[in-house]
Amino acid sequence: MEMQEENRLHCPICGFGYLHILGTIQLKADKQTGEALFKLEENILQFSSGHLTLPDENRHILFKCEQGDYFIKSFDGKDNKVYVDENHLMDELTLYLNNIYKDIFSSSYEVDEALLKHIQTFLDTLG
Repeated sequence: MEMQEENRLHCPICGFGYLHILGTIQLKADKQTGEALFKLEENILQFSSGHLTLPDENRHILFKCEQGDYFIKSFDGKDNKVYVDENHLMDELTLYLNNIYKDIFSSSYEVDEALLKHIQTFLDTLG
């Protein structure tokens, strides 16, 4: 089966089609701690009885395109339904990261300590 170009994910910032998954962001349920988990995981979404489900909690997949833009695809589950890209907090985090890295181009597609610190700093400002 040939993949259709229009079904391919592109960067919503610049439209470029070469993307890298950096990992997932999972916000803990305890909003008082403001803690976020960042991890690489293979089973981000699961299919069960023909339905798409989230393993435990909502998942937010952090991407970086080869032009240097960051963006997040959010999968939020509620009442056995999965909503895609309806998470304003992750939209704000995307803007925040791209603002920080707008003048810094890195060809690295690895998660480094600075990126994790920026994500945590953003979450800390929500307090």
